[in-house]
This record gives sequence, C-alpha cells and structure tokens, in this order.
Amino acid sequence: MEPEPQPPDAQRILRRIWVLACVSARGFVEGEDDMIGRERTRREMLAWLRSLPLAGELEDDERAAIEAPIGQLGQQRTIDCGWRSEGIVVLLLSLGLGEIGAIDRQHEDPRALVDAAAYLEPDAASMLDRVRVRPADELDAYADVALRSARRPASRWSASTRPTGSSGRSTSTRTSRSTRDRYAGATTASS
Repeated sequence: MEPEPQPPDAQRILRRIWVLACVSARGFVEGEDDMIGRERTRREMLAWLRSLPLAGELEDDERAAIEAPIGQLGQQRTIDCGWRSEGIVVLLLSLGLGEIGAIDRQHEDPRALVDAAAYLEPDAASMLDRVRVRPADELDAYADVALRSARRPASRWSASTRPTGSSGRSTSTRTSRSTRDRYAGATTASS
C-alpha cells in the first residue's frame, strides 16, 4: 500500500501560481496586432520567470507555451493557456492571498488575480519566506461552498442565490458555520 500523498507546502503553491500566471498571461498576449509590443511583453515575462527559484515546477507543455513566439500558439493552445487563470484562483485562496469569485465563469481581469503573488515584481522570490497555507477548516469551507455551487444548475448561479452554511450540511465536522457563511457570501457577492 502506498503512503497517502501529502499536500504541497506554501512555497510550492506559490511557485505554481507564478508558473500558471505566466502560462495564462502568455495566452492573453497572443494576437496579431502590435506584434512587437506583445513579443516584448512575452520576453519580459519569460525573463522574470527564469529569475525565480522554480525548482522544476515548469512542465514541458508550459515551457513550450511560454517560449513560443507571439503568433505561434494556435487558437486552442491560446484558449488553454488563458484558462489556467482558474487554477490560480484556488491556489491564491489556499495561501490566503485571494478570495473566491464567481464559480461559473472565467475571471475578467487575470492580472488582478496575480498581483497578490507579486507577478512580474523583481522581489517576488522574497514572498517564499512569508507565505503560509490557510487553516484546513477554511479550505474545507471553500470546498463545501464550491461543491454545492457546482451541483446547482447554471441558471441558478446568480446574486439572488446564496449558498450558506444553513442551506446544507457541511461534509466537514471541522468547518464552523461562520467560516462557511463568510465564503458563501464571497461567492454570491461577486456572481
């Protein structure tokens, strides 16, 4: 029997945020207008990423996307890169650097998501000493809200729908109603 996998530590989560931020940004800078400016942005992002202590976090497909010159990604890879921003939301939340947004759609301003993780900042690596994973009960509360929201039909995702701790039983005995309610309110407030 294999041992139970251990969750990643805060430093690994932050490194993944940086990688996903660059992959996502690479998708968003793809285009045919202002090729010179877009290519300069891609190169600056790549130089920033290479300056970080990533310890092998960059996967082959991620590296290929980031290193591809502007105009070379293709439509599907461009879309796939952009959607990486959704993973960033969960990772930021796990470090307490973000809150839940709308679960049913892609974020409109991916750059705003990653500013909390010092995206493109020269001293970003200094964050590695300061980040901590949120307490398990807070992460469980988010998972409870996300699962309840995902089970509802998409037509019911609206500001008038508020999944709270009292609307369903938590699957976690460690989750307090106030924590669950705080995350539920954050979900519907931004829907």
